[in-house]
Amino acid sequence: MRGRIIPILMIIGVLTTFGCNKSKRRPNKKSDKPTSVFIENIQPQSITDFVKISGRLKSVNRVDLISEVSGNIAKINKNLGDYISKGDSLGKLRENDFILRLNQAKASLKSSKFNFEVATKSKNAAEKMFKDKSISFSEYNQTLSNWNNAKSALEMAKSGLETAQRNYNNSIFIAPISGYISYLPVIDGQHINPGQEICRIVQTKKLKLSLGVSEKDVINIKKGNKVDVFYKPLNLTLSGKIIGVGKDLIPQKNFYPIEIEINNNDEKLLPGMVVDATIHTISHNNVIILPVDAVARYYDTHYVFIASDKNIAVKKEIKIQKVIDNKVVVKSGIHFGDKVIVSGTDDIENGTKLKINQK
Repeated sequence: MRGRIIPILMIIGVLTTFGCNKSKRRPNKKSDKPTSVFIENIQPQSITDFVKISGRLKSVNRVDLISEVSGNIAKINKNLGDYISKGDSLGKLRENDFILRLNQAKASLKSSKFNFEVATKSKNAAEKMFKDKSISFSEYNQTLSNWNNAKSALEMAKSGLETAQRNYNNSIFIAPISGYISYLPVIDGQHINPGQEICRIVQTKKLKLSLGVSEKDVINIKKGNKVDVFYKPLNLTLSGKIIGVGKDLIPQKNFYPIEIEINNNDEKLLPGMVVDATIHTISHNNVIILPVDAVARYYDTHYVFIASDKNIAVKKEIKIQKVIDNKVVVKSGIHFGDKVIVSGTDDIENGTKLKINQK
């Protein structure tokens, strides 16, 4: 009995093992009636390999606004989900204490400046008198010490004013970037402490994916590679690109980090959504490409049938270069212009008469 010809049904079977069991099929009966088949005229084609991966979207630009001072919130001007422009006020703390400290710091600086001016005049006079031997060294040294103390006090007063001014400025919550308020855990009247989060602001016109890929995939991924990003609930596909490829493994993981930037100009997608990404890697140009169902195997041999000029089936052994999705890239065995039988191969063998249908 002839070994049964087994069509390729799965991509992974082409790439790895197709199995080694020898199946059986009924022998063709000799008949003068042609077998109806579909053919495809082989022409140069192009196809791009890809890597598929899934991940959760992040905002390219996100800021967590953290309080640098403590106090009670006087007013929050925005709501969750509102858009806020860079430089706009989200809200502020009760300002009485901050204004009082700021005024005290200003008064302290004014006093320190006056004292420093007096001490400077005394130092200049003491220097002249000491040269004229009108005062002793200890008297001159005391005047110089007073001047140094006044100078230190002035520097401290300047620093105190800067701190008071900064604390007052920080009591007003100013947006550092434009974007949407995605998190707002505070309310009017609430007491907050330094380091406490006030809100989170995100931009959504550009999103990113931070993912990990295997070593067999990372070797073909380059900065700038095109990426198609698909979000199933909206049946939406957006374009993106690779903006970064790590040169070492993610700590404690067997994956290499990559980053994908996605154009989300319509802002239909949001940070946190899970999407599928198809990364386009190597392009194969001017090659022979066949559907997987056109390729059969017998043990470790792969082959196709072509239609001769006399409409007779001719069996051709082929070598496979790559399987991409449901397409087979043929390395050798057939040529451009050959008429490959792509449907109806189950009922033919070498020499079978054919009724040709163009696919």
